[in-house]
Amino acid sequence: PICCSEAVKSAREIGAFRSVKIVTRAALNSQRLITNVETASEITRRNQQVETSQSARPRFLPSAADLIFIVLLLSLTCTGLASRLLDDGGVGWHIRTGQIIKQAHSIPRADPFSVMTAGKTWFAWEWLFDVGVAEAYDRIGLNGVALLAALIIATTFAFALRTAVRSGASLLVTILLSILAISASSIHFFARPHILSWLMAVIWFRILDRSETRPGSRTVLFLPFLMLLWVN
Repeated sequence: PICCSEAVKSAREIGAFRSVKIVTRAALNSQRLITNVETASEITRRNQQVETSQSARPRFLPSAADLIFIVLLLSLTCTGLASRLLDDGGVGWHIRTGQIIKQAHSIPRADPFSVMTAGKTWFAWEWLFDVGVAEAYDRIGLNGVALLAALIIATTFAFALRTAVRSGASLLVTILLSILAISASSIHFFARPHILSWLMAVIWFRILDRSETRPGSRTVLFLPFLMLLWVN
């Protein structure tokens, strides 16, 4: 009888433990569901605020991102900053490498520039950018190279501002931070491949943000192709 009573007692304790475990699991699932609903509601509210602010602006007026693009593009093409875009010894190196690639229709594998290492193994890591600036140079000259760099830089900061505002950031704060970012990075305003890395990074984060705020979005599938373009 004692063994039977202990067995019954143990069975009851196990049953109670299982009941508590089931209730706890249900509570956790409910909490997760509430959190997901709140997150979805917050995302919806944020998107509605952005859409409302955009619709409140007359269509004929440029947005803040448009103004950033226009001001930067004019500053980098119509002022003294235009010549500064070419104020780096590597610019000519990239132009000449692109011309070699265009002429040979292949990427060079041996060093065509150095006297000390002529003919030795060499890699044109940014060959796709080199072809782009070589094409701009062949068509318009150095003005074409400066214009291409200015377009990339202006697009980068305008797209970054637009991405931040669409994500729910304050427009005033975003504009102030954009001005600070432009001022801080202006020492690197050169017609060199790194400016394309800025643009690629902004596009990359925009795709990640879109995939998070819009469940089911397939834009994340473009990341491998973007990276393939980026590394060249």
